[in-house]
Amino acid sequence: MPSDTLLSPNPSHSRLVDPYPIVFMNGGYIASIQRVISRQEGSESYLVKSCPFFVTASTNTPIVPPFVPVTFTGIGSGGTPGYQFEWQFGDNAITKGQVVQHVYQLPGTYTVTLTGTDAAGASSITRLTVVVRVGKARAVRH
Repeated sequence: MPSDTLLSPNPSHSRLVDPYPIVFMNGGYIASIQRVISRQEGSESYLVKSCPFFVTASTNTPIVPPFVPVTFTGIGSGGTPGYQFEWQFGDNAITKGQVVQHVYQLPGTYTVTLTGTDAAGASSITRLTVVVRVGKARAVRH
């Protein structure tokens, strides 16, 4: 049985339980670990690894004329599920929700800030830019 060197560099101290029942969930995992003491089977314990919480934001139209609704989508990952999202649109408007719409009234370049919070209270912030200008909307190619 291979050693889990994250727990101990010495394979006689700890090892993953055969057949490695690793369960992936919500950006982390749980794996069953067996502890071996003096070549005797010891107690079974669990290694739980949680990935840090972070958010990503996207929009359907990064360049838009005034008075046209813009849709924003926030996605949370890792952390503890039960994510909440708060959007600041750069024009003093604020709203909450995973998928939201906003209408800009004046031309300009706006920095949109998404603050996500998971159920454990961890927070993550990301930003994107929306350009509002008179004329036709067009897609931005990266």
